[in-house]
Amino acid sequence: MSEFFKPAGQWLAQNVPLVVILLLLLFSIFFKIPKKEVHLLTWLLSKLGNAILGSIREDIKDLRQENADKFDQLQADTDTRITQLEENTKAQFDEIVLTNNHNCQSMQTRLNEIEKKQDLQTADRIRSHVINFAEDLRRGNSRTKEDFDIVLKEDETYEAIVKQYTLTNNVYSHAIKFINKKYDEFTENDGFAKY
Repeated sequence: MSEFFKPAGQWLAQNVPLVVILLLLLFSIFFKIPKKEVHLLTWLLSKLGNAILGSIREDIKDLRQENADKFDQLQADTDTRITQLEENTKAQFDEIVLTNNHNCQSMQTRLNEIEKKQDLQTADRIRSHVINFAEDLRRGNSRTKEDFDIVLKEDETYEAIVKQYTLTNNVYSHAIKFINKKYDEFTENDGFAKY
């Protein structure tokens, strides 16, 4: 039978203020209380209520302080994480920029190489054309004024490439001098071929 009352006893021990209030209420219902005792009962109940509320207020204050501390810690952790993320992001951005700059430089180097290769191929083509043109003139083949204009225009392009890459070619220089000489002769004598 004592096992049956054990949980009830524990409950009573945990809820003493509530038990006292209930007993006082029961007492006031069954017994008539004079006015003096009512004031005493009111005073007692208010003290009991203040004691209970004081305990609750203290718990609330402790919870607020605990939550404020947790909030401050959470805020500090968040600020630290934000700072770390900003640093990581900046480091990654710097790495991307560095890689991009390296890639751009590599691409620019490659483009310069391709441009140089194209220019040298163009110079080779012009050199061959000018030398062949001069040989045709030496063999006595006549050419039109338009043919001469094309060769002389190509000479401007060739000279720009030679200057840019500091190239030399004596055979070309002799050929272009011969072509210029023939151009002057044909201009004076109206010796251009007519097609």
